[in-house]
Amino acid sequence: MFAISAEMAWKDLWRHRCLKIDPDTLIAYLEGNLGEDAKREAAAHVEHCPTCQSFTKDYHSFMELQDAPPTESAKQSGSSKA
Repeated sequence: MFAISAEMAWKDLWRHRCLKIDPDTLIAYLEGNLGEDAKREAAAHVEHCPTCQSFTKDYHSFMELQDAPPTESAKQSGSSKA
């Protein structure tokens, strides 16, 4: 089974770049890996940036899909290979 990392996923999700925040900083913010000052700055930016709001929504959706249990059809196709 092919698994894609969150690090690779942001490249696909970051369709149109925001020029005011570094993508790695935005990912660190979304993953809770920033200090208090940087977290406040990132939160304030996202609050007013439609591009980053869209990315944030897509990123959270992607992460939810990654954490979701396999569908029944995925379970069946996996068991037929055994």
